[in-house]
Amino acid sequence: MSQLRKPLTAGATDEYSNAVVASLNAGDDAAELEAALRAFDSAAAGDVVKQRLAQVINVVKGTKILSNGQVSVTMTFAGAGYASRDRIPVNGDGVGAEITVTKVGGSGDILEYDVAGGADYINTAAADSTGIGGEDATFTTVISNKTNILDTAAASIAGA
Repeated sequence: MSQLRKPLTAGATDEYSNAVVASLNAGDDAAELEAALRAFDSAAAGDVVKQRLAQVINVVKGTKILSNGQVSVTMTFAGAGYASRDRIPVNGDGVGAEITVTKVGGSGDILEYDVAGGADYINTAAADSTGIGGEDATFTTVISNKTNILDTAAASIAGA
């Protein structure tokens, strides 16, 4: 992120918020995001920095589309006995995530799949292939909670 040292005008806020979204999309966690946010205006001090950072976070949350609670999936074992169009649910504290098998090999091993990311997952998301194929495929899941990352950074900044 750039080191911006100018008044927090509408244009500067937009520039800041674009940089925040880029940081989130790059996979930064709350601590990395907070450090980057604090670097926005290193010439400002104390409460001015907190106010500016709170304004930037509010703009991002209010105007930018951020993935929140969506699940991404990586297959770690292809299993066997699957058919194209088999659906593997993702269980957890959110809703709607599932894996759809799109291509299988000769033994029914999963070669390709699509993922519906669902929504509102916070802490738990696990693919459950039990009883669908002959030999269970396994998957690693990652939950994307960019709004939660912003909230965590905002709380930390406010408490500093």
